[in-house]
Amino acid sequence: MKLRIKFIKSLITLKFITIFSIFIILLVSGVAYSQYAKNQSAETAHAAELSTKNKLEQQKNEKDEADNKLEQVKLAKQQKQEQEKLAAQKSQAEEEKQKQSEQEKQKEQEQKAARQNSQKQQSASTANNSAKPIIVQSQEAAPTPPVQQNYIVNFLNTGNSNQVVVVYTNSYGQISGTCETFQKSNGVWQRALNPFPINVGANGFAPLGQKREGDTRTPSGKFGFASMMFGRLPNPGVNYTYKQVNDNDYWVDDSNSSYYNQYKRGSGGFSSAERLNIASYNYAAVIDYNSSRTPYMGSAIFFHVWGGSGHGTAGCVATDQQTLISFLKWLNPSQNPIIIMGVKNQLSNF
Repeated sequence: MKLRIKFIKSLITLKFITIFSIFIILLVSGVAYSQYAKNQSAETAHAAELSTKNKLEQQKNEKDEADNKLEQVKLAKQQKQEQEKLAAQKSQAEEEKQKQSEQEKQKEQEQKAARQNSQKQQSASTANNSAKPIIVQSQEAAPTPPVQQNYIVNFLNTGNSNQVVVVYTNSYGQISGTCETFQKSNGVWQRALNPFPINVGANGFAPLGQKREGDTRTPSGKFGFASMMFGRLPNPGVNYTYKQVNDNDYWVDDSNSSYYNQYKRGSGGFSSAERLNIASYNYAAVIDYNSSRTPYMGSAIFFHVWGGSGHGTAGCVATDQQTLISFLKWLNPSQNPIIIMGVKNQLSNF
């Protein structure tokens, strides 16, 4: 009996030891697995962090490269603008030199003509005294015919006009330019007003036939002047019909309107138009561009008061107010005036 009890105790002890051993094994395995999982997680996190870091580095490099390219483009653009500016300045200096040379040449020709006239008068007086020593008569020399000058107008197609306005810049895209005016006398072109500075569209001149609504370019070509001048100030004494405008006066630039490129009293019948009661239109002449009122070809092309030298217009021609008044008072519809405008080396093509 004791032996049996002892055997049973041995079995219980052995079973306990076995269970404890299994527990220890499971515990150790769990700890090992937990450490392994932790290590794997750390490696995964490190790999993800490294990948993210690489991506950020790549994005930074791409951004730096893009910034470098943009900087190069800006630098190239600045260099191009500087070159164009220098070229324009050089061209303007050459033009001024040419003008000065022409003026000196004109002065020399006038002096020569005066000397010739004086010599003719002296010769006529001497001959008269020799032939009739007793009779004294006053004798006037025949008038000297006008001298043909080397003006730009002499190289242009002016038709039957007796007044010509020539407006030009030296290149496309240039805003600042020059206006020259000429009057025909005895079949010879003479300068009317002194040349004066003007501004054209903010994007310069459009090549012939390429002007479009809203492109802020001034049309190139040969045009007349419309029969009406206008302004928000009273008539300064022009030779044209003059309309003093107020807040109810417009010039329609809506290509879909039946009033396109026309003066309109009142705000009905269009979706967009230029209000005429503004400082730029203190005084203005209407350049007869797109008289057929073809949609989208451009509208409201005036010769008006500028906002200052170098300030581009929406497509018009502009100068200072005092010069403009003199210009408007000189224009005379009986002289069939025309305006020829564009880049200087293209004017003879119009």
